[in-house]
Parts: sequence; structure tokens; C-alpha cells
Amino acid sequence: RAALADVKSSGLITSDTGEITLNSKRKTLRIVTPKSELLTGEGVLCGKVLAGADMSCFQTIALLSLDNLPLAESKRMLLVQLTDMSNEDVTFKDKDRKILIDWGHLPQMLQRGSAELSLALPADIQATPLNLDGTPAEKSYPTTFENGLLRLRIATDSLPGGSLSVLLTR
Repeated sequence: RAALADVKSSGLITSDTGEITLNSKRKTLRIVTPKSELLTGEGVLCGKVLAGADMSCFQTIALLSLDNLPLAESKRMLLVQLTDMSNEDVTFKDKDRKILIDWGHLPQMLQRGSAELSLALPADIQATPLNLDGTPAEKSYPTTFENGLLRLRIATDSLPGGSLSVLLTR
């Protein structure tokens, strides 16, 4: 009962393994495993390898190892950025969006969102945004690498038609 009272007052709950943390008051979710990290919220959020700052809107950013190595050792990773995506003219009862009034219609609209990211990695890495069909874009994101931190800015409107993911390769 004491633990439940603490959760109700602080809004913070962490899994037994320490890998999942939910903060209902800040409306954030943090999942940190050796081969993946996920941050949901806005503003500034931090994992062990992935840190997001200046997250322009409520969004989810996930970093996933594609070669089954821990993130710090991985040579091929997928970075996913998810903002709101819903039908045009979708209608909810209020701004909390808990009661749907009208599904709206196609096309689906992708909310513009951006984030300044830092990745704690041992070496520089190439960051190639992916088109919505998964094909790599012709240009990579500009990055800087200094003192074990790769820095880059990602944005859902960085490619014509939008982008929800970035391929990271060494």
C-alpha cells in the first residue's frame, strides 16, 4: 500500500529490472535495454546511449540495434521518430483526445516534429534518413562527433513526403 501511495503521489513507476520507467505526471516513458532504447515525451529525455533535447512536440524516439550487438558496439542501428499521425479532419471531443467523434479521411497527416539528439558511441557514424517506403535518402544528416558523443538533428519533415526513421551505420 505504501508503494502504491508513492506511485500515486509521484506519478513515477519503474519495472523490477529497472529497464522501464513511466512518469504519468510528466507523461514520459523511458525504456533502456542493452540493444534498444526508447524515449517518449517532449522537452529533454535521456537514456544511457540516446538523449533527446529540444523535442519540439510529444513524440517517441527509439534506437534499435540491427546487428544484435549492444547499442554502444553496434555498427548498424535504426533510429525511429514517431510524432502524431492521423487522418485529415479527425475529430475528438476535447483536447485530451480521449473520445473520438469522427475518424476523418485520408490522407494521413504526419505532425512535424524535430529533436536534437546525442548518442554516446565510441566512434563516428553515418546517419541516413529513410523515405517512408524504407529506401535511403540521397543525403545523410549532418553530424558532429566529439568526446564520445554523436550529435544530430532529426525531423519528420526532412524529406519530401516525410521521414520516420534513420539508418545509422559505421
